[in-house]
Amino acid sequence: MSIFLENARELFDVARAGNTSEDIDFALLVGRDGALRFVMDSAVDGSAGRMAEEHQVQYRVTRSRGAVKVEGRGGGQSCVLQQGHSLPHKTLVRDQALYIVTSERMLSPAP
Repeated sequence: MSIFLENARELFDVARAGNTSEDIDFALLVGRDGALRFVMDSAVDGSAGRMAEEHQVQYRVTRSRGAVKVEGRGGGQSCVLQQGHSLPHKTLVRDQALYIVTSERMLSPAP
């Protein structure tokens, strides 16, 4: 396994293991000299995109509503590790009735 993919897997494991329900969003940028730079709330902060151009490897880590995602790119490689819901889904079967029976007559057979 490449160092690039191993680092992505380790970031993914740490993000999944967090014992908080708090959402996270950050970018981890690795410079050509090996220096690390964290950019918090990278989805909101436009500086992450500008700084990514200056770095050799970029990882983006997000955790929201139980889903965890790590995206990595650099050195001609890219990867996406993901756990949880990737697409919005609807509940098809509910645990509770969505109707109320108001008359016993409705339940008896017609004469």
